[in-house]
Amino acid sequence: MTVYYQFGAKSQLLEALLDWIAARGGIDGLRDAFQESDPIDALNRFIDVFCGFWASDRVGLRRLRGWMAAESDAEEPEAGRDAWRRDGLRALLTQLHETHGVPSPGDLEETLDVLQVLTSFESYDRLASGGRSRPEVVALLNRTALAVLGLNRGKRPGWRE
Repeated sequence: MTVYYQFGAKSQLLEALLDWIAARGGIDGLRDAFQESDPIDALNRFIDVFCGFWASDRVGLRRLRGWMAAESDAEEPEAGRDAWRRDGLRALLTQLHETHGVPSPGDLEETLDVLQVLTSFESYDRLASGGRSRPEVVALLNRTALAVLGLNRGKRPGWRE
């Protein structure tokens, strides 16, 4: 009864838990990502921030996401938060198109789909489960995101891992 008094519903409890994990996991670093002058650097930082969040409590997030899926009537248990990540990626892709000409308007939705999968908890969890450190996963995801966009190291002087 105390939980319901404090949070009102299970969904609000889940939201509060996610907010707490996000704050602890450094998700507020997204502000810095969107302040980068180069959208490639912004995308790299966006990926780094989400990897930091996912790495902050992998076991807890895995369990929480499973709990959300079991308790949710929705097809996508974390649809709202995933939509926020997608909106952030859309903004970055818009900047990338304006600055570097990629992705083309016709490829925007497919590129968004791929980048959303790349920046998901499930992708991070799988790549980190293979024995990779967080910095190694970040570097791999950054390289993969640039490859998806057709921007590789040879085309981007000074690209950093």
